[in-house]
Amino acid sequence: MSHIAKLKLSTQALAQTSKLTPKEALRVRAINHLTEQRALVEGHLSGTPHLAYKAVTRKDGAGNRIRVQEPRHIRRGWFEDTKGMVFFSIRYGSKAVALDKAGNVSIEVGKLATLPGVIDTLIEAIKAGELDTQLAGAAAERKKVLKRRSQPKPAQA
Repeated sequence: MSHIAKLKLSTQALAQTSKLTPKEALRVRAINHLTEQRALVEGHLSGTPHLAYKAVTRKDGAGNRIRVQEPRHIRRGWFEDTKGMVFFSIRYGSKAVALDKAGNVSIEVGKLATLPGVIDTLIEAIKAGELDTQLAGAAAERKKVLKRRSQPKPAQA
C-alpha cells in the first residue's frame, strides 16, 4: 500500500487567508507598536536591553543572497520632563497620535515603573475600538505626507 493511499484526500482547494479591514489593520499595527514599547520599558527597568531584529537580504562571500537577522532600532515612546515626571505617547509614523478631541498627545505616567500598566490599558482601549478615529486620522495624515514625497518635482526653467 502506498503512502498517499493512507492519507484522507479532499477536493478542497487552498483557503483564502482572512483579510483584515483597514480599521483592524490599524489596530494590529498600534498594538504591535505598544507591545514593542512594553518590551522596551521592561528591558529598561530590568537592566537588560530589549533587542528587536529584522530580516534582511545580504550577499555572502561567494556572492549568494542570504537572509540574515539584523538588530533594528526602536524609538522610545516615553520621555521625562525636568521634574522627573514620565510621559508616554503613541506614535504613528513620526507623529504622536492625539488621544482625545482636545488634541492631547501624551499621557502623564508618573514613575517609569508604572508605564507597563499604562501600556496594557492602552492596548485594551485599542482592542475595544476607543482610538479608531484617532488612528484613522493619523493614517490619513501619513498618506498625505507619503503622497507629497512621491510626486515628481516640477522642472525648473
